[in-house]
Amino acid sequence: MTALYIILGIAAFFFLLLIIPVKAKLDYTGGVFSAVVYYGFIKVFDSKKPKKEKPKKEKPETDEKAAKREDTKEPSKISRLFAHKKAKLGFTGAVKFFLDVLKEVLQKLVWAIKKIKFDRFMLNIVVASEDAATTAINYGCFCTAVYPLLSFLCSNTNLELKEVNISADYEKTAVDLDLCVRLKTRLIYFLVLAIKLLNTYRKLIKEVDDDE
Repeated sequence: MTALYIILGIAAFFFLLLIIPVKAKLDYTGGVFSAVVYYGFIKVFDSKKPKKEKPKKEKPETDEKAAKREDTKEPSKISRLFAHKKAKLGFTGAVKFFLDVLKEVLQKLVWAIKKIKFDRFMLNIVVASEDAATTAINYGCFCTAVYPLLSFLCSNTNLELKEVNISADYEKTAVDLDLCVRLKTRLIYFLVLAIKLLNTYRKLIKEVDDDE
């Protein structure tokens, strides 16, 4: 009987861990992305937190060796993945591709998406390019990619589009993006979404590796 109580106690402990809320704060402004994640009241991740400095080597690298090391440094897998799609589809096409992939993943996990609560969602996209015709085309592509995804989220969560704006600027030459997201959910739903997104990410990375 004691063993049964121990098992039930362990199961209750893990169940409690899974229902503790997870809060995420995501920001992208001026080309800088930041993310903060809380588990309950504990901050478990902060992209702005400075990394610990590595102890200095006894013999510092020469400028030539340091330059050589930087030149041979491989880009991150995320950078490679985006560059791969950008080379095939262009910048706007690559953005649309990843938004479509995200929507497909979320549609398969509607039951988990319904458990997400948005405290704030702000999105501002100013579409621009070097010529007016391309700007107009890219603006249409952004709208057809972004709004269906947001509409899906609105239908299955408490998301409101009060702070969403996509516009075209024919005087600028580059796309401007500002994003601010505040959301919360339970750990169990967060893990389900994270695992599904990770599996999708691995498949896309494998596709890049096979093409190279």
